[in-house]
Amino acid sequence: GGALGRSWELDSGFLRLEIEARQRDPVAELSSINDIAVSHPSATGGWSTTVNIWRDYAIHDYLTCYVGGGIGGGGYQFGINQWYPIDDVSVTGLGTVTGFAWQAGGGVAFAITDGMTLDLGYRFFELGAGGVNAQVSSGGVPVDTTRITSAFSASELFFAVRIYDPFQGWW
Repeated sequence: GGALGRSWELDSGFLRLEIEARQRDPVAELSSINDIAVSHPSATGGWSTTVNIWRDYAIHDYLTCYVGGGIGGGGYQFGINQWYPIDDVSVTGLGTVTGFAWQAGGGVAFAITDGMTLDLGYRFFELGAGGVNAQVSSGGVPVDTTRITSAFSASELFFAVRIYDPFQGWW
């Protein structure tokens, strides 16, 4: 992902406003509970776009810490495949989930030059709940449909490189 933004110098640091676009890694889980049920939910093709505001606090000339967050939207392809072997019942579905997204976090940044900073941070990201219609089958024969609800959240530790004014002097 990436972000484009603008910063304003304040007394003890900066205020940054940015627009961020990110692809999200696929998530899948396979679980079994005492042979009663086998579940395989997945979230693929994830994306998000947020408008963020960050407040940088200067610790030293080259070291800052920051906090902030943002709001926006996002989505992913949600799939479910559950099987209850005792009853020979399965629930399967695939659909797109989109909704309101938000994030909050903080970190530290180390300026290696006037135009480049290394950033180590943490963010909590959440995309609101949505759902897909799933088919219920018994013995391989469709018998009903049901709505399966899904929500996506992530705790993210990340490393980034910030580049300031990359086109300075081009115009």
